[in-house]
Amino acid sequence: MLKLGALYWARQGLGVRYGLATLAGFAIYFVALLLYVFLLRRVPVSQLQAMYSLQFLGVLLAARILFRESITRYQWYGAALVAAGIVLVGVGRA
Repeated sequence: MLKLGALYWARQGLGVRYGLATLAGFAIYFVALLLYVFLLRRVPVSQLQAMYSLQFLGVLLAARILFRESITRYQWYGAALVAAGIVLVGVGRA
């Protein structure tokens, strides 16, 4: 949402403004922060941080699907390493 807001205002030649998409992005970010703090009380930090790393995979996929950004093979390799790390942290807890 933040990128959509930034793209909209850039196309309008208005610089940084707080349009609806930008404000929605801030709201989503704030809710995610509250959820993270809430989960810190219930989940070990090592597991929570591994789950939080999923955002890198989500952002990579969203950039490709929503914004049609090109993703290099090295970015895909990095995403695979992040996914492998998440699996290893999860297996280490079992």
